[in-house]
Amino acid sequence: MSIREKIFVSFAAIIGLLFPLHAFASIIFSEVMYNPTGDETKNEWVEIYNNGGSSVSISGWTFMDSPTSSHHGLNTPAQGSFTIATGAYAIIANDATTFLSSHSGVSATVIDSSFSMKDTSANTISLLDASGASQATMNYDPADGAANDGNSLQLVGSSWLAGAPTPAAQNSASSQSEETASTVEDDKNEITDFVPSGFTAEILAPTVVAVGVPAEFDSFVENEKKEKINTGRYEWSFGDGSSLSYIDEKPFTHMFEYPGEYIVTMTFFENSSGDKSDDSDQLSITVTDNRFVLGNVGADGSVSIKNISSYQTDLAGWSVSSGGFRYTFPKFTIVRAGSALTVGPRILGFSADASDTTLFTPAGILADRIPRSGRKISHSASSASSFSNSSADSEKNFVAANTESIPSASILLLASGAVSQKPISEKPTNHAVWYITFVILLSLAGTAIYFIRRAPMRNLSESEKIANTFSIEEDLEGE
Repeated sequence: MSIREKIFVSFAAIIGLLFPLHAFASIIFSEVMYNPTGDETKNEWVEIYNNGGSSVSISGWTFMDSPTSSHHGLNTPAQGSFTIATGAYAIIANDATTFLSSHSGVSATVIDSSFSMKDTSANTISLLDASGASQATMNYDPADGAANDGNSLQLVGSSWLAGAPTPAAQNSASSQSEETASTVEDDKNEITDFVPSGFTAEILAPTVVAVGVPAEFDSFVENEKKEKINTGRYEWSFGDGSSLSYIDEKPFTHMFEYPGEYIVTMTFFENSSGDKSDDSDQLSITVTDNRFVLGNVGADGSVSIKNISSYQTDLAGWSVSSGGFRYTFPKFTIVRAGSALTVGPRILGFSADASDTTLFTPAGILADRIPRSGRKISHSASSASSFSNSSADSEKNFVAANTESIPSASILLLASGAVSQKPISEKPTNHAVWYITFVILLSLAGTAIYFIRRAPMRNLSESEKIANTFSIEEDLEGE
């Protein structure tokens, strides 16, 4: 053996001692109980399998029950250890005590964690190592089975099939598909690289909106390469009996007519003309009654607006008018629940001797009114609960929170560039109506006198008319 060959062999031996087969270690998901019967919060679990050539320690690893969830830590094993031997299973349970009580025959490692997997729409789960790198990923869809029927989804070859649960043991679904695999053990040992595929869809919308006020909706879809997708078909169900379908991603607004809790569902189809969905998402939205009423109207032209709801609320789109001017609140004018916002005349443009002050919803509907004296004349508990507004917007112009009174100078700094004042037409006052009526009557009286005085002169000769005219003028001079 030459010197060069001896050096190479020695170097290879050292590398082998320092890094014994770690390159061949691989952890995969092999079974998932995402929608169990009974107490769902405690009976969810996933099975992982080491199909690599050496043991793997999963100490410090985290579990993600959806692409947007937080990283759920793995607690000290209730049974076994964090080290998964080659060809061995381990169970990650939402409640290890409940799992061992239900599966007393399991002798494999059982690790307790805290999570809640989606069970009404397609989802992706992941297992990350201590550095945050993904080591195992799995996509599932309730359409594939195991949806609250006592079964679990089990990996057979490269397919996921529904079957009776077999935690830490050979998957029962393997016997249901001879074309897929003869035994789960052989299939798992043959898998060396599990490549996830599919899309992840997410609803972008506020979770609290108001009756009669348009709420902004949008969607976010990405593929397995984390690339944003803007094409495809998007189908929406708003939980209030209405729906929407369109091609290619775009934002829109939807208005709820009644208060309550609504489940909004968005389904994404990569093939815009296809029938098989690629992912979906759901969002619970609270729709509330009216939130804002007028508080005090100051003698200096300031106006106080109070949030009477139980939620922090955005005044965006609401407007207040007085003395021929209307001020519309910009986006992110936030008022906390039960708090009031006082806006000064330098922002509103209102004068101290202006007429009645009125509050309008974003739809232009009268929500409340107070005369300059400060005594309400139109607001009532029932009318105040008819209109409201809440939105989640991306730009911030003006924020006022948890305040009973804010100096107008401070608001001016916060709202710089956000003031929008427009003269508005108002109904004429009673004084104006009487003045116009008096002018019209005076004009009619003058016209009548003119024709009455000319009537006797119609049958007179020209010389008589002139003489009569002179006589009238003389009489007037004499008077």
